[in-house]
Amino acid sequence: MRSSSELFPTRLISAEIYGPFSVDSYLLKPNNSPDKSVELAVTRIAKEGKPTQKPPIICLHGSFSNRMLWLPRVGDGLAHYLASHDYEVWLPEMRGHGLSPMNRDYLNTRWDDVVKLDLPAISDFVAEQTDRKPIWICHSLGGAMLLGSLTSQSIDPEQVASVVLMATQVNHVHWSLKIPLMARLSAWLVKRQGIIEGYKREYGPENEPSQLLSDIISWQSSRGWKSKDGHDYWESLARLGMPALCVASTGDIMDKKDGVKALHDQLGACRKEYKKFNFTSETGYRSHYSMVLSQEAKRYVWPYILNWLESMLFDGDLKVA
Repeated sequence: MRSSSELFPTRLISAEIYGPFSVDSYLLKPNNSPDKSVELAVTRIAKEGKPTQKPPIICLHGSFSNRMLWLPRVGDGLAHYLASHDYEVWLPEMRGHGLSPMNRDYLNTRWDDVVKLDLPAISDFVAEQTDRKPIWICHSLGGAMLLGSLTSQSIDPEQVASVVLMATQVNHVHWSLKIPLMARLSAWLVKRQGIIEGYKREYGPENEPSQLLSDIISWQSSRGWKSKDGHDYWESLARLGMPALCVASTGDIMDKKDGVKALHDQLGACRKEYKKFNFTSETGYRSHYSMVLSQEAKRYVWPYILNWLESMLFDGDLKVA
């Protein structure tokens, strides 16, 4: 792996060895945003000193979350499980989440900042470090953001080996948001709050800038999943050709309308699969994370994802070079 990025300044902020695994954290300064203070943390876990021929995996968290979704502690989590099977796993964190510091204009973070600036920078960094096309595994809003980057060509779809979307959907819309006036009013009310506190509301361990959530609410209306400049994200999904696995669970409070299945059906993947697990042990918003962080996930979901990836490699469906 190269010691430094040729694309933008990169700082190694920690380097640890845990048994056979190395866990390194980097801070990227993309300098591609009007706010030059933006820095993004990316943590890498892999077997120490063991080069792999497998594609790298980028695990992207969703809203109110961070890298701990994938690696709650060394020796546990989906990231460690994949690393133990010889994958190099990269864990980016969005602005102001986890090891990523709050930038000066953090409260005004917008959907386009993440989709058109941050995720492409992370994608370029991992590609530069590994010289291989990555697999993206995303949870919830993280998956929607990646799809936004891909359908808008902010990330070249040809540079992605495959995607695994866990609890990702864009159809969880309150009936009132189908009314354009109510959608605009709701977006305005959310925007006025500044920060939405995830821990206090039991959404998750992180906060979110209300501007970002306001942007998301604005497209959850009768006009559908479209950008403000008219780009139709939903229709563009049909033109994404990389292999895709969409994972859902029966207990997910955010997927009451089978939005994960609808998204799967819309994808134009050359090879795609939909899998719904029967998880009922968690309640409330905890159910939204149970397919990643639970004993049931460890027993059923992680092996399923691994087997799907391995079968893709065996069949030659993952184009990694």
